[in-house]
Amino acid sequence: MDSYNISVVPSGDKDSKGVTVLLNGDLTLQNSEDIKQELSSIVRKYLKITIKSDNIENIDLSYIQLLFSIYFYQKKLSINVDIDMKLNDELESLVKHSGFGNILLS
Repeated sequence: MDSYNISVVPSGDKDSKGVTVLLNGDLTLQNSEDIKQELSSIVRKYLKITIKSDNIENIDLSYIQLLFSIYFYQKKLSINVDIDMKLNDELESLVKHSGFGNILLS
């Protein structure tokens, strides 16, 4: 069974209340509820959030929708959210052609 990993790295500046969330592995529907619960808990605590995804084995629309939801909700609260995804060529093409490349691949 494929799995995912999530870790939280505080920013170097304690006053910034920022954090980088690192995600990798199987970022699909199979793990989406667990990822959602963990990310929801994390984003409530910080004022600046960077979500980095790399070493992605699989990705699907459930993870992309989760990122969009977090991104737009936090923006409404004036919380800075950056998304950084490192995808192989095949997954990058999939994301671009699905219309989500403008935020996820910037």
